[in-house]
Amino acid sequence: MPEDFLPETGARIASELIKVIGEAQVLANAGAIGPAFRDIVRHARELYDLLLAQLIAAEPALGERPQGMATAMGNKLFELEALAQEPLPPSALN
Repeated sequence: MPEDFLPETGARIASELIKVIGEAQVLANAGAIGPAFRDIVRHARELYDLLLAQLIAAEPALGERPQGMATAMGNKLFELEALAQEPLPPSALN
């Protein structure tokens, strides 16, 4: 395995990313698409980029399962980012 890959780092990043995506989804389900939601989605993107860097460093030693999980998280993040791009509702501007 490459020297710049640390399995525990990748696991911590993935765990935090799952938590943050969950927080964003709760806000989305509640219709709370405002500044806090956008900050959470932005943080999720940062974590996802870090996770991808870890996976790239480990390639191909980890196999397909972690890559599949990262793809699923990326797909969910893409959906949340699309919501974050929508105009803010008037209630969020007050």
